[in-house]
Amino acid sequence: MKDENAENLENQPGQASSDDLKKKPAGAQKDQKDLEGVHLPLLVEFAYTVSILGLLFLGLTIAVTSFLTGAGLLTVIVRTGAAMAVMGGLLMSIAAQISSGMLFAQKAGQAEQSSVAEVPSRIETQDGSGAS
Repeated sequence: MKDENAENLENQPGQASSDDLKKKPAGAQKDQKDLEGVHLPLLVEFAYTVSILGLLFLGLTIAVTSFLTGAGLLTVIVRTGAAMAVMGGLLMSIAAQISSGMLFAQKAGQAEQSSVAEVPSRIETQDGSGAS
């Protein structure tokens, strides 16, 4: 009786079996492979990492210093929040400038490569004969 109930549960329509749950759609696997191959340039990764670590260190330093000087909880929250908002905005704009500069350089390099490919390999002289 117990085996019949288990068999009925497996064969019910609208329910996925354990094997079906383990399988991933083909599109999801392809998207995951595409994302695994994408990496930011080293300079951009470094800028983001340093910005985040610096911002966290700044926030902790301000909070600890404020508590050690005897400031109230609300004052510590306001000081830390204001400092992190200002520095976060500054670091975000710096990281955005680095990212846009890297993107511009990459696009300029691609444009230069495509324009070099369009230059004819044979140079025409004034008398009409071609020189290689």
